[in-house]
Amino acid sequence: MSEIKTAVCPLPNGERIFYRSYGEGADTLLLLHGNLASSRFFEEFFPYLKNCRIIAPDMRGYGDSSYDKPFGTLVELAEDFSAFCNELGLKSIFAGGWSTGGTVAMELAAIRPDLVKGLVLISSVSCQGFNIPPRDEHGDPMPDGVYPDRESFDKDPMVSMIGNALKTKDYVTLKSIWDSLIFTKTTPGGEEYTQYLEASCKQRSNNDAYWALTKINMTDSANYKAPGSGHINLIKCPVLAFHGDDDLVLAINHAKENKAALGDKMELIILENCSHASYWDHPNEMAEKINSFIGDD
Repeated sequence: MSEIKTAVCPLPNGERIFYRSYGEGADTLLLLHGNLASSRFFEEFFPYLKNCRIIAPDMRGYGDSSYDKPFGTLVELAEDFSAFCNELGLKSIFAGGWSTGGTVAMELAAIRPDLVKGLVLISSVSCQGFNIPPRDEHGDPMPDGVYPDRESFDKDPMVSMIGNALKTKDYVTLKSIWDSLIFTKTTPGGEEYTQYLEASCKQRSNNDAYWALTKINMTDSANYKAPGSGHINLIKCPVLAFHGDDDLVLAINHAKENKAALGDKMELIILENCSHASYWDHPNEMAEKINSFIGDD
């Protein structure tokens, strides 16, 4: 079995990106984690992926990467990984991402079509973003509402609760979130779970990440959350996407919106009896498809 190696890559913008690498092969898969996570969350999935070199970084403000400059958009994180690949001498890669990482991977494919030759979306956020609505005077969410500014957004009850849990390393609260929303089908083992919680608490970018998620709109048209950037049209490579049929974090419409925007470039696989933690629930099925997708290049 291959050994997991770790290193740090300094970027020209001054940030330092920590990353894990695993395996060998002619192709490289850049694998980006989701929110409240880090590259540690991929370790158990690494051995399922064959015949490629996996590079799994911690995004800026997550895990063991630096957070010298806060970010306001996911494009900024994609630009980090454009520079990251340049620094590592990577000329052609597959880019994959889970949840928030999926949208960062899409933005990377949009700004660097010369670099990304294939996309793997794992329970990804929609190219139209993720709404966190304000609440009315009764405390009920306003479905199509948006916060008028960052100051009011930072006071959102959910954003504040999660941010406080991360800062205070409140494992009880964080575990309840993971158990009730993410690990609803498959639960990691005790020591593995503890390491996930430890890795989660290294995140310093909670409010920035959630704010950026609400401002994504890669389509041509403005929606109630954000104007359209048109970046989705810059993605030229084939896309393999997975989404669970019982995802409590990102409903199936996220995957369907990506499919509608990407059209025939995207193959969408709906996984049955599957949560947001899709590669824990269906590791063999997903790995088989990913290995074939990379191998067919």
